[in-house]
Amino acid sequence: MVKPHSLVDIWHNHHPNNISTFTFVHMEAHRSRHSRLKRTYLSRFHLSWAHSSSIWPAPFSNNYFATMMASLCTERPGLAYWHFNNSLLADVGFVVSFQEFWLAWRGQRHDFPLVQRWWDLGKVRARLFCCDYTWGTSRWRDAAIEQLEREVLELERHLATSPNDPSLCGACQEKREELRTLKDHWAWGAFV
Repeated sequence: MVKPHSLVDIWHNHHPNNISTFTFVHMEAHRSRHSRLKRTYLSRFHLSWAHSSSIWPAPFSNNYFATMMASLCTERPGLAYWHFNNSLLADVGFVVSFQEFWLAWRGQRHDFPLVQRWWDLGKVRARLFCCDYTWGTSRWRDAAIEQLEREVLELERHLATSPNDPSLCGACQEKREELRTLKDHWAWGAFV
């Protein structure tokens, strides 16, 4: 089926010399098993559409994520309405920072001839404050997830060469649990 339709496995096309990345890792108490099960096929006539491909550990499963980034459409979506993320109210750092921001903004009320102008500009600044705070928090979380994914991949590469090392298995399971916790938070945000 692959040859008659001129299909190419994108990940192998982008990483022809990489033989140490796996899509399935099963860890037991003192050993591990590794294999590559997933393929992502694309017609060889559309290879220029595929920009990148990667394999990342999935914290909830022994199977990994196989991803491919491709350009299929040149149109960009329009801007959407902004909605306040209520989960920020559970973040103590956000609440304290926002209180300081709003107290400072209330102090500027007398700089405006009309209360409505002060209020309208305050809403815009509050939205920007929330977006900036969320963006900074997301950047930190994304960087932490990326670092943990690299560490898990590195530990699993070491496990592939010595699958009966209990300290490596324990360290790998610990890192996968940390990754699972961060991904849980990320998934809840995506769900909301």
